[in-house]
Amino acid sequence: MPILTKLLLSTGLCIPFLHAEVQPVNIVLNDAVTSYSVPAGKTLIMENFIWALESGTNAQTIIISPSPNPAATGSFQLRFGAESPDIWTPPRPLRLVGGPGARVSILKTDFADWRNVLIMGLLVDNEDLYAANIDLKMKNAREIGDRLAADVKYSSPRPRITKVQSSKEEMAFLKDQTAKVKGTTSKTVDTVSVKTNEADTKFIRVAANARSQE
Repeated sequence: MPILTKLLLSTGLCIPFLHAEVQPVNIVLNDAVTSYSVPAGKTLIMENFIWALESGTNAQTIIISPSPNPAATGSFQLRFGAESPDIWTPPRPLRLVGGPGARVSILKTDFADWRNVLIMGLLVDNEDLYAANIDLKMKNAREIGDRLAADVKYSSPRPRITKVQSSKEEMAFLKDQTAKVKGTTSKTVDTVSVKTNEADTKFIRVAANARSQE
């Protein structure tokens, strides 16, 4: 089977190469531990809040403090009263980037007789937070000199890391040390290529992961 046909058969095999390492966390705040500080280099993703009130007339306030506190803004507060449910899930998870002063805490006053508050979420390395897959399509397989090339169309213009693998067998892919990724005039299109020769029958596959702005 010709080289180009083999390449075309492989264009749909796009897999993730980067896996964000996340740590599930259950943060309990109470009268002994009133705050949790988010470490530098980490982002706390808060998914659920669970709490218990001492009586039906009291309220609890959860304070979210970014790092550093924005000028003229300071902390943000979530206030849960007696009529609120015992669990609250934000429509979208709340992200708190770690650093000096970044913390989640409970407001303890003489007027709030509160008990334990549980915050359920994820603690993620900042560099992994953006390791999301970008969908892509490969087309226009061709030979350029001693290289096998194809155009890669990305679904997003976000900054990215592109990885290229090749194989002489369809399911035995390894990183191709000869791979090159060349940009074009379009932010959503690259040209990828790997070295080959007349005896090669190569499959190639490409994956892209979004990265944060530098």
